[in-house]
Formats: sequence, C-alpha cells, structure tokens
Amino acid sequence: MTRRPSESTVPYADAVWQADAGDRRVLVIDREDTSRQDAVAVLERLGFQVAWAADAGGAGMLFTRLQPHVLVADVETVAPDFEPLRSALEDLFGHNQPVPVVLIGSDKPREAIEWVKAFVPKPLSFGNIEQLVAAVDALAPIADDTDR
Repeated sequence: MTRRPSESTVPYADAVWQADAGDRRVLVIDREDTSRQDAVAVLERLGFQVAWAADAGGAGMLFTRLQPHVLVADVETVAPDFEPLRSALEDLFGHNQPVPVVLIGSDKPREAIEWVKAFVPKPLSFGNIEQLVAAVDALAPIADDTDR
C-alpha cells in the first residue's frame, strides 16, 4: 500500500507560517504517530508555529521551504539503523543554514554535534514533554510585538 504524501508529511499549504503569528517556527520529525502528534499538539498550544514530517525526506523539503528556527527530531527517524547523525542532519539542512536541534529518542546519540542543543528521552510522557517544551522555548527566538 502506498502512502499519500499527506500521511507522511504535513501538506505544504497547511504548513505555511502565519505572518502575524511571530517567529517561533518549529519543524518536528518523528515516524511514530503518537509521539509526533503529542509534540505538535503541545507546541502549537503554546503558540509555536509547527510543521511536521514522518520521514527525513519530507522533512528536508519542508526545512528548505519553511526555514524553521528549531528542529525537533527523533534520532531513529533522522538516522535509522545507527547511521551517522551528523551526515543525516547535514543532508536534512542541505545548503541551508543549520538551526538548533532538539533530539528525542530512547538513547542519547553517541556523537557530539554543535547543532544539537538538547536531548529529551522517549516516551514523551508528562515530565519529558515538559523538557521538550523548555528546550524549544529556550532555542526559539522571542516574539517581538513591536515588529507586528
């Protein structure tokens, strides 16, 4: 069974950032529906603009088009089967400027990478979702009401 693009990546039209919603843009990448939906729902409730993808390929296209300020990425989705994380992130960023990364996963990555600013353990239960929100909040630019 082939998946429709909308099942693995948020449709581009739905992900276009709202001009009046500030500059707190986040891209979430996670192949696990529940984990991804929980992260997206909480971040949106807190006023972040959120786009999502269930795979690195779709995320790369969204990253290029939408230029998020923070990337929330599941380690196993971005670098499956113990692939090197640095090259996986470089592929995702493409020719664009890298952004701060918050990794989520069952195990911390073995590599120390300058873009990775925080690690949040899975599952995204109550305490861990608080860690995710705190990490994203610290990395996203503060919205400036005077610019609107």
